[in-house]
This record gives sequence, structure tokens and C-alpha cells, in this order.
Amino acid sequence: MAVQKEIWQRDIIEGLFADDSFLSRAVNDDIYVNEGKRVHIPNAGSPSGVVLNRDTYPATAYVRNDQDVDYVLDELTTNPVRIPYADMVELSYNKRNSVISQDRKEIIFHAAEAILKNWCPAAGMRVLTTGKAVSAWTPSATGLRKAISTKDVSNLQKRMNADNVPIDGRVLLLDADMYQQLLDGMTETQAIGFFQAADVKRGVMGMLYGFEVMMRSTVYRFAADGTLKALSDAGAETDNAGALAWQRDSVSRALGEVVMFDSKDNPLYFGDIYSFLVRVGGAIRRYDKKGVYAIVSSPANAVTGLALSDEDIDITGTGTQTVTATATPSSESVYTEWEIGNPEVATISATAGASVVVTGVAPGVTWLKAKNGGQEAMATIEVVAASPTALVLDDMSIDIVGTATQTVAATATPSSFSASTEWEIGNTEVATISANTGASVVVTGVAPGTTYLKAKNGAKEVIAIVNVTES
Repeated sequence: MAVQKEIWQRDIIEGLFADDSFLSRAVNDDIYVNEGKRVHIPNAGSPSGVVLNRDTYPATAYVRNDQDVDYVLDELTTNPVRIPYADMVELSYNKRNSVISQDRKEIIFHAAEAILKNWCPAAGMRVLTTGKAVSAWTPSATGLRKAISTKDVSNLQKRMNADNVPIDGRVLLLDADMYQQLLDGMTETQAIGFFQAADVKRGVMGMLYGFEVMMRSTVYRFAADGTLKALSDAGAETDNAGALAWQRDSVSRALGEVVMFDSKDNPLYFGDIYSFLVRVGGAIRRYDKKGVYAIVSSPANAVTGLALSDEDIDITGTGTQTVTATATPSSESVYTEWEIGNPEVATISATAGASVVVTGVAPGVTWLKAKNGGQEAMATIEVVAASPTALVLDDMSIDIVGTATQTVAATATPSSFSASTEWEIGNTEVATISANTGASVVVTGVAPGTTYLKAKNGAKEVIAIVNVTES
């Protein structure tokens, strides 16, 4: 049976621009491929401009400089592979697929890398990360880098809006580390919205600020001077990772020749020898190069110190106190993380940021911890019960006949403290009280005489005279 090259060629490119691939989020330039090797797209230059309510004539004619898109397709070739009994193998799709599956994966990977290289924007279309300091993650890189943050994605959205880039079809491609950094920096609300919009079948991990977020093991690696490095190049200590954001109409991709080479019944190898050639490429499509942006991790300074504005925090009742962390260098202060020891004693307003508000909950002692870049600082929190600023009784001279009763009420300022008033009677042989604590008590006469009734709440005290006469 003759080898059907078309079947093998179709298999080798299967999935190259699949829906779950970021490469599918681009304009397909296949129709512009010339001789299977080169792409030429007629492309208009900048618009001529529009005048509102023109009142000057004759109008000035402008010369428009068209900027065609022209790029050469990269050539990808596999190493030759020996396949014995090729005719039998081709009878089974599963067998044929297993033979070339690894070659197909490698071609797709390297095709993606080649197109990413062509999509990489110039220095003026790159933005630096601004998140907290994390360990560098590209091969051989050392030191610290600023993580990507949700703020960076928000700023990128603003940049695209300012450049009049269409909202529909925006994509953000992150490497695995950047993807995790982005998740770590999300609020609970952001994370819920992000994952609700996920479409794994289409390769979309989630949506954030209008971007379809996709992930790849690696995207870009830049040298310290901003030069793009091939992912196969040796790593350096100062390398920085990069991600890519684009709008799908701003980039192009094309598939050219797909060729299978074969040497059947090769007597030197006692079988058939096959290899494959695929030509693919891509380019930034817009004349002004807008709509495509790289996000580059920027070097971060190590935190060498961390101090708190107050290490002995005293709070009365449910009062509050703001505590600020100052890192060295101070620019890293905003990445401080906070932890409270016992939330039943006090709570904090946030778990990250340059400062937190500590709110008292109940009397007790606990701790507040701040962490930033390996540095820690601790503060002690003591919450004490609050006391009223005033205390009055509704009767300062209590007259009781025989064993009659009279209710006496205490009013504190603020009134919420009234219920914590403590009561004391001077001589229980003259009169008694119904309770030792509460907003009011009932005084009951016992025998003729004079004594006192004391009300106490915090530092405030009030004394009333009790006179008991014969009935």
C-alpha cells in the first residue's frame, strides 16, 4: 500500500491553531501566503483624518504612506524517524498518531515560540510589573523580581483604552509563575468573577479586566537590557520573565507549506524513514503597532528592615487604632502582610497593605504581626473595657416607709454602659437591694434608720441617701 502523505501531513499539523491555543486568537493570513514561504498583506497606513464642519477651502490633500505587512515564514523540520512496516502502521489511525504525536507536539511548541517572537513588541510597548518582591523564576536568574499584580492588568486595560484598541478580543498570555502570582494577588471578589468566566475547553483560565487570561509554561525571557532572548538560550542571573497582551485583530499568523519527506524501503535502516517540514509565521498587524504589549518582570529591592508605628497598642472597648508598617526601602511598604493573633480580642481591617486599622472586640491581650520580604515585626495589643464619662441616679434621696420598696435607676453616658452599673448598700439592717449589677435596683426597707446606696460604673461613682421610717 502506498503511503498517503496527505493523511500524515494532516495529522502533523492537527491542533496547531486549535481553539484552545492562544495562536487561534489572531488574524488568519493563510490566504496571503506566497509560494508557501512568505506573507504579503496590503495594509493601509494611518487614516487621513476627519474635519468637523469644514470651513476652509480648498481642502489640503494628504499623502498617505501605506505600510504593508510582509514577513517570512519560519521553517520547522523534524529529525528523521525510522518506522518499520509503514504500510501496516498507516492502516490504523491510532498507531499512526502514536508514531508522530511527539513530533506534532514539538512542532506546535516551536511554532508557538516562533510566532511569539514575531509578536513581541518594541520597548515602547512594554510595561513593567509593580507587584510585591518574589524570587526570580527564569532559568539561572537570581535575586528578586516584582510580581505581576491585578493593578498591572488594570493599568494595561487603561493603556489599551487610551490607544483606542477594541475591547472585544483582548488576550493576556502568562507563564505558569505569573499566572499563580496573579491569582495570589486577587481579592475574593475578583477570584470569584475570574473563575466564573473560565472556559477550559477554549484554553481560557479566567477573565480579568476584559482580558481572556491564558497560560503557557513559558512566554518570554528578556535580558537585563530588554533584548528578547530565545527560550533555548542559556539563562543569566539578570534575566526577566515576560508575558504578552494583545487584541486579536492586532496580530497575524499564517501556515505555509506542510511537507512530508519519506524514504521507503531504505536498505540502510531496514524500514522507512520519515520527516516533516512546516512553515509558520506571524507578525504585528497594525500599522501603528498598537494593540500588542509585553509585560516584563522588573527587578525588586530586597526588604532589609520592617518597623511598626506602634508596638504597644492600647484600645479601650471597641475603639480603633491605625498601625503603619515602614519597610526598608519604603517603596516596599505597601506589600506588607498582616496577621492578628486572636480575633476574639481584636480584628484588623485588611491582611495586606502599608497600614491596618485595629479594632477592639473584647478585653484581653493578643498580638499583631507584620511580614514583608522575609522581615517580621510584632506588636502587642491590649484591649480594656471602656468606662462611662458620666453616671447619674434618678433619685438621690430615697425615703421608704416600713418594708416598702423603691426602684432606683442609673443612667450612664453613653447609655449603653448603664447595664454594667454595680450597686452597694451601706447597712443591710436598714435596707437591702435586689441585685448587685444592672441598670436599676429595687431598694427594700428593713428597719428604721439611715444608710447609703452606692452606684459605680468604671471610674464614676454616685451615692444616694436611704431613709427608712416606721410604718
